[in-house]
Amino acid sequence: MSDTAPAATLAHVALVSHVVALLQAAPPVAQRVSRRFGRPVPEGIADAVGVAVGDSAGKALLCSGAPLDWTCLLDLSCAARADAGQAADEAVGALVVRVHRRLRSAESIAGLRAAGFELMPDLRLRPDDDDLAERIGAVNLSLSVRWRGADDDLSFIQT
Repeated sequence: MSDTAPAATLAHVALVSHVVALLQAAPPVAQRVSRRFGRPVPEGIADAVGVAVGDSAGKALLCSGAPLDWTCLLDLSCAARADAGQAADEAVGALVVRVHRRLRSAESIAGLRAAGFELMPDLRLRPDDDDLAERIGAVNLSLSVRWRGADDDLSFIQT
């Protein structure tokens, strides 16, 4: 393993890049889809999704050189600006549904599997609008993802 590159993040970087591309594919699920977006949502942006890897846990077999089986939380920060007469939670609810449907589509699941990742059936929703304006709703959507990685550099192994 080379000490020149941060190999420990390779699978995480690949996962985030793949999910961002899935959510940006035409038609994009939101006006802005990126790796973690900054808050607050800028004026002129109706909705945004930020993608990042949360907690990760690797489980190794007892012998050295065996692959690690990883499970991580894929965190999707969803924020949407409400239209006149619309509640902020309704606006962000519609965005969360679009994100979830896109990631659960047969095409997305096949693409994730082809890239070496398996999207698990569990999900978590957590309202997150404490620091946002009254007209903006926010929800964090977390999905579990698994992959198999090498024991020496934490990158993933195609299986």
